Amino acid sequence: PRFVSPLGHHMQRFIALSRSQGKIYRAEEYILCRFDRFLMSYPEPPGKLSEPIVSKWLGIFSKSRPEHRYKNFKVIRVFCRYLRRLNPQAYVPDTRLCSSPGPPFIPYIYSRAEVVTLIKAARKLKPTVRSPLRPQILHIIILLLYTTGMRLGEALNLQIRDIDSKEQALCIRETKFFKSRIVPLSSSMMTELEAYLQLRAQSGMPTHSKSPIFQGPCRGKPYSISTIQGLFRGMLRDLGLKPAGCRSGPRSHDLRATFAVHRLEEWYRKGEDVPSKLGLLSVYLGHIGIA
Repeated sequence: PRFVSPLGHHMQRFIALSRSQGKIYRAEEYILCRFDRFLMSYPEPPGKLSEPIVSKWLGIFSKSRPEHRYKNFKVIRVFCRYLRRLNPQAYVPDTRLCSSPGPPFIPYIYSRAEVVTLIKAARKLKPTVRSPLRPQILHIIILLLYTTGMRLGEALNLQIRDIDSKEQALCIRETKFFKSRIVPLSSSMMTELEAYLQLRAQSGMPTHSKSPIFQGPCRGKPYSISTIQGLFRGMLRDLGLKPAGCRSGPRSHDLRATFAVHRLEEWYRKGEDVPSKLGLLSVYLGHIGIA
């Protein structure tokens, strides 16, 4: 059994509850499983948690990166809050026991000129023998990320069957939080996508309904997120937008934030009632809530 400590059955119920709310909870399950083994290392495994126990747990990560240590603390603290719902006397560690290191990245909002530069740079990439459509693929991916705000993983998982040319929309299937949604496209984005699909068919790529739109070098499989991120990162550095050998600076994911900010700016310019439209933007982006 994965959970054998006196608190193991509570951990299992906590994980089941979290997943029923639409959370994946894979990494969190691993942390709780390790915490369960940690509790079993005591001569008499405790049935209740306390500050000395949590402090000893955090001591395991004394040489780990701050964000890794905080993640292991945060999961246990949320579990403790769950236990308090069952027992008002249950211990919940103070947040000061392990402070948050802050976000690893600060979102970067591209200017419209920078977006245009990125689109042009993508078309100038050199094709390879294994990926002759690499420039066109990155070009379309950047356009999709900027004009729809979708996640990179959502774009790469698209299949031919997910394109509705008649309605000018894409079907995003069961992504983050197990949610599916319909994403309407602008007419110009639809034109770009259809032109790419024609080029794709002419190149000899499979055209059956479940074929990935952005097929990578491995036949039948889409480009991986890490490969596209690597290409994007190299392009940013060539353009002078990202320091070499540094984890700071803009990323591909920041096109999603840029889409949202530029959409809000456009609504303000048009005199729209922006607060009333935040729900629309939240649903379009596939967020679990407005916050």
